Amino acid sequence: MPTDSFETPYTSFSRSRYPDTTSVSEFVSGTVTCTTGGFTFANGDLFSGVRLKGHEQNSHPIGIGTAARVGTAVTGDLYPIKAEEEIFIDIDKLDKVFITGFTAGLTMHFLGS
Repeated sequence: MPTDSFETPYTSFSRSRYPDTTSVSEFVSGTVTCTTGGFTFANGDLFSGVRLKGHEQNSHPIGIGTAARVGTAVTGDLYPIKAEEEIFIDIDKLDKVFITGFTAGLTMHFLGS
C-alpha cells in the first residue's frame, strides 16, 4: 500500500489514500415500528450490509435475529438492541433480518447498502 510522503518536493496530494475502495450506487433507509410478533424486512439485495438503531425514546429493547431462526424476545433467542444502541450486520439480503419488539410500538431505524 502506498504511503504518504511529506518530503520536498511533495509527491502527490490528489491520489486516493485507499485506492482499492468500493462504493455503492444506492442504499435503503427507513424507520419501522416493531410488533411483539416480529417480522422480516422486505426483500432487498445489499452490497455491504445494514445498520440498525433503536429509537432514542424506546422504553424496552428490540430483538434482532435471522429469518431462519425466528425466536422471541422472551426466550432470549434474539440479540437485544436498547434505545440509541446500534448494530451493523454484514449481510447480503435485507429479508434475512428479523426484528421483534419486547413490547409493541418500539421504533427501529435502518440504513442498508
